[in-house]
Amino acid sequence: MASGATAQVQGVSGAGTTTLTLSGAGDTGAGATGALENVSGTDSLSDPIVLGADSTISSDLGSLSLSGGLTGSYNLTLNSTGAGTISFLSGSINSPTITNAGTGSGATTISGGVGSSATTITENSPGGSSLTIDTTALTVNSAGTTLINNNASGSAIFTVSGGVNGSGNLALQNNGSVANGITLSGSTVNNTGSITNSGTGGGAVSSARGWDRMSPVSPRTARAQP
Repeated sequence: MASGATAQVQGVSGAGTTTLTLSGAGDTGAGATGALENVSGTDSLSDPIVLGADSTISSDLGSLSLSGGLTGSYNLTLNSTGAGTISFLSGSINSPTITNAGTGSGATTISGGVGSSATTITENSPGGSSLTIDTTALTVNSAGTTLINNNASGSAIFTVSGGVNGSGNLALQNNGSVANGITLSGSTVNNTGSITNSGTGGGAVSSARGWDRMSPVSPRTARAQP
C-alpha cells in the first residue's frame, strides 16, 4: 500500500498467502488511525505483513488477530484507540523498534515471538493499553535489546512471559512510576549477555521467576520477586 493509505477491516476473516505491505500511519486526514485499522468486530488476517516504511497498526473496537508474521527494516507502532485489542497469534515480529502507543484501553499481545531484529520495545500508552509478549520467546539482538516502559503513571505494564533468549545484552528501563512496569514472568530469562536495570523512574522492575544463571546480572540489578 502507498504511504498515507489505510486498509480498514471490519468483520474480516482471511487466510491467504498475499503479502500485505504497510507504509505510514494511514490516511489520518480522513480520520484513519493506522495503515492497517480494525474498525470494529472480530477480524483475523493470516497474510504475511511487510513494512515498507515506519507504520502503524491500530484497533478501534473489537479485536484484530494477525498470524502471518511481520518483517521489515522499519519501525512498528501499535495503537489501540479504544477498547480494541491487537494480537499477533503466530509468526514472529522482526522490526527494529516496536512501540505500543495505545490511546485506548485495549491490550496488545504478541504470542508469535519477537525476532532478533528488534533492538527497542516500548510500552508508552497514555490510554492504559498494556503490552504482553507471551507463549514464544523474545530473542535478544546480538547488539542488545532494550525493554522500556515510558508511562509516567497509571497501570499499563509491559509483561514478558514467553521467555527470553539470544546472545545479546538485555536492558530494562521503567522510566515512570508504574509499579512493576516491566515484569518478567512464567519462563526463563536465558540470554547469554548481561541484564541491566537502568530505568530513570521510581517504578520497580520485577521477575516472578528470577534469573537463569546463564545471564550475569549487572550490579544495578532488577528486583527479583519470590
